[in-house]
Amino acid sequence: MFRPGLILVFIFFLQTVFHAQTNDLVIFSATGKRFILTVNNDVINTVPQSNVKAFAISPGVLRLKIKFQEAKDSTVFYPVITIGNDKKYLNKEFTYVITDSYTNPKALHALRFVTVNDTSGPEKPPIPEAPKEVVPMIDNSIYGILYKAKDNKPVFFNNYHTDSRSCDTSLSQHEMRYFAQLMNKSNDLERKSAYVTDVIQNNCYSVAQLMELVSYFTIELDKLKACKEGYWHLTDKQNASRLREVLVYKSIQEDYDNYLEEIARIEKQQKLACKEAVGAEKMTQMMAALKAAAYENEKLKVAKKQLSGNCFSCEQIRLMATSFHHDRERIDFVKSSYRVVVDKQEFYKLSDIFDFAETKDEFNKLYGK
Repeated sequence: MFRPGLILVFIFFLQTVFHAQTNDLVIFSATGKRFILTVNNDVINTVPQSNVKAFAISPGVLRLKIKFQEAKDSTVFYPVITIGNDKKYLNKEFTYVITDSYTNPKALHALRFVTVNDTSGPEKPPIPEAPKEVVPMIDNSIYGILYKAKDNKPVFFNNYHTDSRSCDTSLSQHEMRYFAQLMNKSNDLERKSAYVTDVIQNNCYSVAQLMELVSYFTIELDKLKACKEGYWHLTDKQNASRLREVLVYKSIQEDYDNYLEEIARIEKQQKLACKEAVGAEKMTQMMAALKAAAYENEKLKVAKKQLSGNCFSCEQIRLMATSFHHDRERIDFVKSSYRVVVDKQEFYKLSDIFDFAETKDEFNKLYGK
């Protein structure tokens, strides 16, 4: 027979084990905005970041405070999430993404669940042993068209012509092997990231080679930026959509897809050589399609699609732009429309459609007199 004292000790033991089981929480911004995260009144980071990880979070209701620290966004967001205490959810890493809210016109941001995985690392990672000494690079030796060594450091060649968006010679697999050796010799993450950026900016390469270069980055937003910048250096742009394979998160993949769609739209616009705006009947059909769109992001896609094969007057662009509720979509649409406007000399007058001074300033810097 169990004695009461032993039962109490056993219950206390179970409670101790339960509370020892904790989780990690990762919050990141899909748009790269920096923020301060507070979880149940505990401040997680004092320096604004776009990707924040909170360790040792107990299961239950989590009241979050996300304070953005950007010049154009200093809002405070108060989402609430719940982490279950089922055994399968204990000692896991939960990842959420902050996106712009399109379903709620009164809210600026939305928090969306991404995934739950095993924890990715301790709060204080162990300090690795000092690397064994390796044979240094020989000064003044040339590593193909990629770089030369000077004072045991790589000095990258600039092989990219910005005006023509081309290179005299593209990277070969020899240069890619040289670069892999260089990355293996370095244990400084910041320096390695700088090496990759230099190679991407200074050379021409295939999609497969760019995928290999981008894979060296550890942060998704860095990968996205490299894919966008690297597009203009590709020798096989027809395969550019394959680059989404190196991007992990769906929201980041969609951002890259939108970038490719915007490039295709611009190319179509440049072929139009606009001289005459669409007629009243066509305009009525377009406005009906815009009104039928339920959400701002859907409406923006519909509007931009019309910019691919039609020409407009400034007043028609004004009418379409004012169908959006927020400056964010208005400025995006208006900037995309400039190439298909037939009376560009009147374009500067569209500054009065924006509600906020910051948006007006952004527009005027591009199109103001």
